[in-house]
Amino acid sequence: TYYKDNIAAYQTPEQRHARHILLGASESDSPSVHEEKKKKAEEILQLLKKQGDFAALAEQYSDDPSKGTGGDLGFFSRGSMVPEFEKSVFAMQPNQISEVIKTPFGYHIIKLEEIKAASTRPLEEVKADIVRDIQSKQGKQMAFQLANDAYEGIIKAGSLKSYTDSHTDIAVIDTDFFTRSKPPEDIGQNQKFLDAAFALNKGELSSLIETETGYAILFASDKKEPAVPALESIQERVTADFVAYKSEQKAKTTAAEILEKLKKGTPLNETVANSPFKPQDSGFLSRKNPNSSTVFPASLYEKVFQLSKSSPLAKEPAKLDDSYLVYVFQERKIPENTLTDKDMQLYRENLVRFKQQQLLTAWVTNLKEQAKITQHKSL
Repeated sequence: TYYKDNIAAYQTPEQRHARHILLGASESDSPSVHEEKKKKAEEILQLLKKQGDFAALAEQYSDDPSKGTGGDLGFFSRGSMVPEFEKSVFAMQPNQISEVIKTPFGYHIIKLEEIKAASTRPLEEVKADIVRDIQSKQGKQMAFQLANDAYEGIIKAGSLKSYTDSHTDIAVIDTDFFTRSKPPEDIGQNQKFLDAAFALNKGELSSLIETETGYAILFASDKKEPAVPALESIQERVTADFVAYKSEQKAKTTAAEILEKLKKGTPLNETVANSPFKPQDSGFLSRKNPNSSTVFPASLYEKVFQLSKSSPLAKEPAKLDDSYLVYVFQERKIPENTLTDKDMQLYRENLVRFKQQQLLTAWVTNLKEQAKITQHKSL
C-alpha cells in the first residue's frame, strides 16, 4: 500500500532532551587554556554530584548561549550534534549526568532530561495527507497524459488549428508579441517556457513544456526578428537620449575636476567659488538611524564610513542616476554607549554562537581533508 511504501515519511526518529554546561575552548587555544577549562569543568561536575542544581550552575558557568535557559538544548535527534556529544547523549538514561566530554567547542557536562521514543504516525492520522498526495500525483500524471494526447493529436491533424477546430474543449491562449524580459503575465519568468518559445521558428510546434499549473504546448504563429527602427520614427527619443548622455558626461567630467582640486589641497568653498554649485552640509550620519533631514543619499552611507580625517576623499565621484556627487569627510562623533546590560549580554551570546559556528565549520573541513578515498579498478 501507499502507506507502507512511504512509511519513512510518517516516522519520527528517537529524540532526546538534554541540558549542558560548556566551558569553551577551541582547538586553536593553548594547552594552558584547555587545562584551565577542563579543570573548571571537573570542579563543576563535583558540585553536581553533590546534588547541585544543573540549571543554576549552567546559568552561572556555561559559555554557551543556552545558559540563559539553564543550558536547555530542547529535543534533538541523531545527526544534530557533533559526534562526541551525540555519542554521550544517546548512551545516557533520563536524569543521568555525564562525565566531562571534550568536543571541538570545549568541555561539556551533559544532563539527559528525557527520551522521546521513535514513533510512526498511524494510518488513520495521516489518511487525509495520503489522499492529498495521491490526488496530486495522479493529477499531475493525468495532466501529462492529456497534454501528450493533445500533442499527438496535433501531429496527426497536421496543424494546431485543425486539431483545436475539432476539439473545442481544448483551451488555446493567443499571446501578443513578447520578449524574454517582458513575458506574458500568466507565464511570468518560467525559464523552460521562454527557452522553448524563443527556440521556435514561425510555424513550429514545441514539445511538452511543464509549467507551475500543468503542461503547455507552444506554437509560434509569428516571429519578429530584432530590427533597428527607422530614425524618423524615434528621432525625438534619440535626441532626448543624446542630450541626456552629453549632460551626464559633462557632469562626470566636472565632478572629476572638482575632486582632483580637492585632492591637491584646494578648500571646498574655493574649489566651487566660481561655479553654480553650492556645498551642502549633511550633518552627522548614522548607519543605524539614517538622518531623515539630510540631503545625503543613504545608498552611500557605507562608503562614507570608510572615510577618515587622514583619508577624507573618495577615489572617484559617486554616480547617482544621471548626476554625480563629490563628498568630503568633515568630522567623526563617537557615539555614547547606550547599551543596557541585557544588550551587552545578547551581543556576547551572539559572538559565542558565531565562534561555535566557525569551529564547527573548521571541524567539518578538517574531517574532509583527512578523508581517505580509495578507487577500485574493478568498478
